[in-house]
Amino acid sequence: MPAKKKSTKLARKKSPKKLPEPVVASATVTKPLISPSEPKNDFPFPRVTITRGDDVALEIELALGDITETPSRVILLGQFQGMDPTAASVDLDRAMNGALFRLINLRRAVHGAGELDIIPTGRHPVMAEMIAFLGLGDGSLFDENVLASAACSGLRSLLASHFDEFATVLMGGRLLNQKEINVAAALRYMLRGFIQALRDDPDRDRFRRIVIVEKDPSRLREIHSILRVLVQEDEFEGVRTTLCASTLPIRGRSEDERLRVAMAKQETNLLMLSMQPDEKVSGFFGIEAILHTSAASAAVIKRSRRFSGKKIEELYAAAEVTEARGVTTFRQLQAVSKLAAEILPEEVLDPLKSVTNPRIELIHDAESSRLPWETLALSDGSYPALEGGFSRRFVSERAAVVWPPKQGERLRILMIIDPTGDLPGARKEGALLRAALASNESTVIKYIENETATKENFKAILAEQSFDILHYAGHSGFNRENSRFSGLLLHGAEYFTGADVLTLSQFPPVVIFNSCEAARIYRRDPVLTGEVITKVRNRDAAHGAISIAEAFLIAGVQHYIGTFWPVNDDAATLFGKVLYEQISNGETMGKSVTEARKTLKENGQPDWANYIHYGNPDAAIFPSRPNQNS
Repeated sequence: MPAKKKSTKLARKKSPKKLPEPVVASATVTKPLISPSEPKNDFPFPRVTITRGDDVALEIELALGDITETPSRVILLGQFQGMDPTAASVDLDRAMNGALFRLINLRRAVHGAGELDIIPTGRHPVMAEMIAFLGLGDGSLFDENVLASAACSGLRSLLASHFDEFATVLMGGRLLNQKEINVAAALRYMLRGFIQALRDDPDRDRFRRIVIVEKDPSRLREIHSILRVLVQEDEFEGVRTTLCASTLPIRGRSEDERLRVAMAKQETNLLMLSMQPDEKVSGFFGIEAILHTSAASAAVIKRSRRFSGKKIEELYAAAEVTEARGVTTFRQLQAVSKLAAEILPEEVLDPLKSVTNPRIELIHDAESSRLPWETLALSDGSYPALEGGFSRRFVSERAAVVWPPKQGERLRILMIIDPTGDLPGARKEGALLRAALASNESTVIKYIENETATKENFKAILAEQSFDILHYAGHSGFNRENSRFSGLLLHGAEYFTGADVLTLSQFPPVVIFNSCEAARIYRRDPVLTGEVITKVRNRDAAHGAISIAEAFLIAGVQHYIGTFWPVNDDAATLFGKVLYEQISNGETMGKSVTEARKTLKENGQPDWANYIHYGNPDAAIFPSRPNQNS
């Protein structure tokens, strides 16, 4: 008998059955093996086995409860590239006291479709030993076939690690341009990918079970009803499926935990931009914009348009990105805002007029990153950057990990001011900001300038002391070919680049770069020939502003705050003062930047729209401490 069993198994391995190519339409339902009218669809569901063959044996357990309480060794969660973590991720982060999101931010996982990033839970109070994030790729390109392919790739990785089960939640339920969760499509294509991975694995008999966790009893009943029909369709041909149910234990939440979850679920509107030169018409560009709103309907707006590259040159000229002044009047700012809106596809931002919080988080490609989207206004005249906040997310395959220093009792700021000695505006800004913060007992400042701001001295200070923020006011240079070698110009004509960051054991998590009135961003590579010099200067000034940000973000810095055009000295001082006060009071980075912008606006400074923030707006780098005397 053992020999016969072995022979049967080998025969199955020799020619595993392949699933049909994914199709959007529902497959034809075969003769029912389970009548939809019985058993009654009440929880807990009775255990039942449906045999469509013996190629694959799979148990699917529907678990009612919190994903943090699943006893499975590994939890598998889907994650779109650059988008907000799922609700399940928020729950797990809460259970791990914020450690999960800190690790995610440090690792800077790309989450390309099918990629798997595994994070151990360590000794945190989560039942699972590890959490595996399955990349679902770019949300704008996501469809049912991507989901099936990613699910297949993810399970193959788990099978290679000899896991015999995993817990998950419904992945990819809200497909592009759909306002409602499509449970049937998500379940069908997720399981299609999982089953294909099992069919392809010669050692699939080791794998036992998939646990689908759901908090909502009505949603769980819907999943069960769909499964009872789905197991009769082509996806499950040759599969012996056992359906069962369980209830996970309930763990009470403290007030602090409830507050943390509420804070983590702040409303955010995600704007995704992609801009490429038109392949058919020289001098033209195509731009695609996708807006995922935070409203209850969770509407998804997708628009595209084609425009002349002259629009970009007009915008650069209006912002005077290569001049000492930059934007100096509100009328000039309105012109820049109008030109930015004309590049963006029409009506893509209209839904923001009806949401509670018009906060925007922008994900962009290289081309669209070079434009001052922070200046955008809605058709009613309101600015999202002032009303709710505006931050950019940085996504890169090359991003490294740099550990931030351990939090101290006070906010530690390292200020590097005018290293080259030729920027009186920078010295004025530094002196005023230093004086303004002198009375703030929550901050401590290390101040170096001119000849003391050498590269050697700078690196020595970073090696010996810990800082939360690096504040730089001076010149910078960028490398068009490799942004990692863009950086800050220090005394002695030496550059401190993103590549230098990687040589350090720790680095401030926040970099603030103020390009004051007389500062310049220099090219560190030859000027392209055969181009009009004005075009080169305009483009390089705009590209350089973003290139400096990319250099430090690729190196692992968590937050970068800089300017698009040269900033007024008084505006730079006021912005820094308000920003540091907010951060030292425990406010999030997003709120701190927004409050600083509002203060500039209230003081008649159009430079409020000049500031760019890359990073997680909900992160607080200096959480407030309870009053010791209370």
